[in-house]
Amino acid sequence: MNSRASNRRLLISTLVASALLAAAPLARAVSTPAALTFSADRETVTSGQTVRLRWSATNVQQCRASGAWRGSPPVVGVQRSTPVVNTATFTLSCSGSGGMVSRSVTVRVARGSSASSTAQSGSASASSPSQTSGSSSDSLLDPALSASIKPTLNLSVDRATVASGQQVLLRWSATQVQSCQASGGWNGYPRNLGVSRSGPLTAPTTFTLTCDTVVGTLTRSVTVNVQQPTNVATAPTGSSAEGQTPASTPATGPATVAAAPAPVVEPRLELRVSSTKVRPGDQVSLSWTSAAVSNCRASGNWSGTRAASGSEQLAAVTTAQSFTLRCDSTRGEIVAMTSVEVVGSASIAWQQPTYNLDGTVIDGLRALRIHVGTTSGQYTQIIEVSDLSRSQTDLELPVGEYFIAMSAVDTDGTESALSNEVRRVVQ
Repeated sequence: MNSRASNRRLLISTLVASALLAAAPLARAVSTPAALTFSADRETVTSGQTVRLRWSATNVQQCRASGAWRGSPPVVGVQRSTPVVNTATFTLSCSGSGGMVSRSVTVRVARGSSASSTAQSGSASASSPSQTSGSSSDSLLDPALSASIKPTLNLSVDRATVASGQQVLLRWSATQVQSCQASGGWNGYPRNLGVSRSGPLTAPTTFTLTCDTVVGTLTRSVTVNVQQPTNVATAPTGSSAEGQTPASTPATGPATVAAAPAPVVEPRLELRVSSTKVRPGDQVSLSWTSAAVSNCRASGNWSGTRAASGSEQLAAVTTAQSFTLRCDSTRGEIVAMTSVEVVGSASIAWQQPTYNLDGTVIDGLRALRIHVGTTSGQYTQIIEVSDLSRSQTDLELPVGEYFIAMSAVDTDGTESALSNEVRRVVQ
């Protein structure tokens, strides 16, 4: 920014409900610019592998994920991606008092390669489950804040030793973690608390659970030993001379061929809604599919037992609705959720700012920002308007009461003070 304008602040005229009012000079100290770091632990993976995403943002109030992931993550966090099968770009955009900032990371898939694995084995002489733990020190937070966060992770089995072909029951619990991944004798992305039954064990097996937290990584492992069957010699039929050891009799008859094990079907549950945003009185439908699950129960804004797959038409929706479906599986309870938001529109109009606080004409206006909140003076959502030819817009918002103000931003990143505030009721 040039020296002549070093102390200037942009003016934005009063936001109005129905008629345009005269602009009034408003001044506020420029916020510290928003900052964002965003990374993946690997740039290249083999098809089907996951990456760990880490991010930290300052001077922002909200973040939104897009591209190869979705949602509204916290401003600081760690999250394991879904399996990457094609080149994927993960984008994170954050906004708040310091403005808006966006970062992207791209993860590529190495073609023609396969995921490497590390064999894990346990001690055959162990009499109790062996547990290991570890944590990384790659914290996203400053040391003072890190000291106040104490994530926990526990993993256990119901038996330390089993006969060949038997199963064990795994139990685990985690607190203050972002995401978890199972490896070794099991796999998947279990939730923070659960119970799961293993498959039949024929050799010593180690089960490992790794969870990401904002202060590092926690790992727990437990090893189950397997007792192999003892071969017992069988005396042949018939008599033998006294003091002599009978010779063994070779088996007769056709050889028995073991049947090939049935393919393992991973439990799966998906719940979808025909539209996640509707107008008051609209109808929506739910549909769900699954594999290797049973005993499904509905909760939230629907209830009762449900078949493993199906669809259902809902009555007219007038308020926000949430739907949960829980099913049992050999790996424990599986949960699927979805929701419907009832939205309306709020119309606002504004007068384009033309002067800086020092009286000079604005020569580099970049955008206008609409600040929205459900409490007066507290704004949790920022909508940027880059089309400067516009002087009004309709905001699509969930049903409720809102308070709205505006600011202006020049090409140097300088942001004006907020305009006056207007109240809107969306219904």
